[in-house]
Amino acid sequence: MSTRGQLVSVIMPYFSFGHPDLLVSAVQSVLDQTHSNFELIVVDDASQLPAQEVLKDFADDRITIIRQEERKFAAAGRNRGISCAQGDLIVPFDADDILLPAYLEKVLQRMEKTGCDAVYTHFQAFEDWDFIVKPEITLTKVMCARYSVNTMLYKRSMYEAVGGYCENLQRSEDIHFLLGALSRGFRFECIEEPLWNYRKHSRGRVKGPNTKVVSSLAKYYPEAFHEHLHEFLIEYEEIFWTAMTDHLAGLKEREKVYRENGQLKSETERLEREIEELKRDMSKLESKLSEPPANRSASAFAKLFKTAFNFNR
Repeated sequence: MSTRGQLVSVIMPYFSFGHPDLLVSAVQSVLDQTHSNFELIVVDDASQLPAQEVLKDFADDRITIIRQEERKFAAAGRNRGISCAQGDLIVPFDADDILLPAYLEKVLQRMEKTGCDAVYTHFQAFEDWDFIVKPEITLTKVMCARYSVNTMLYKRSMYEAVGGYCENLQRSEDIHFLLGALSRGFRFECIEEPLWNYRKHSRGRVKGPNTKVVSSLAKYYPEAFHEHLHEFLIEYEEIFWTAMTDHLAGLKEREKVYRENGQLKSETERLEREIEELKRDMSKLESKLSEPPANRSASAFAKLFKTAFNFNR
């Protein structure tokens, strides 16, 4: 069966952090897709600023808003949205990211061409960072918690086989989902083109392996780690030393900046001291000029000097 004309269900968990404009931009990027046969299900995770209010100006019957009155986090939001979805093709999508207009069209084309179970793409990080991420969804890289691909198109059959997103996790539910799919033999294809923009905050950037996530993965998928332990250790070591090298290089660069900033601070403090001295000298001079003159000639000279001083200042 051709996938190009099929209904795609875009699932968007939403929790407001005081930036409703991000949700508006994310929703608009879905509505701007060149593939128009989709439904967008926004799952409002007990936000203080309800999605219904934020999106009140959107008059599009492809948008459905579901509100949860109790905060349950992204995994539960995705599961809730997918349970209400009509499509057999799913796209989980974060409420602060941006899809490029051709995203759905191109991932559907790749799925139809290859017969794979899921398609993901490169993505452009923006906001606090500006770089293109080229993820590789392989078993060992996911075991190392190397990437969390939040946006991809996959078949509902894969979701059902994995058992959905683990709601016991407040973070890294995407990585757990990926490992569940890979360990069951589902096949992923990558489009080597940045087709979505991922809002990346400085506080959220993780370069190396996240040991807590890896430990959690090993707990949930012990068979995968037992069977692929050797490959995992090789991958983990490579990622670790690459991250350490990058970190040390970053420290050296920061040290240089700090040193330059220290010199700049020292020069600024010197200039501020000189300015204070000049102010004191001017104050003394003005005091002297305001004193009664000893004679008429002195008075005339004082007036002339003060006029000239005020003019130059």
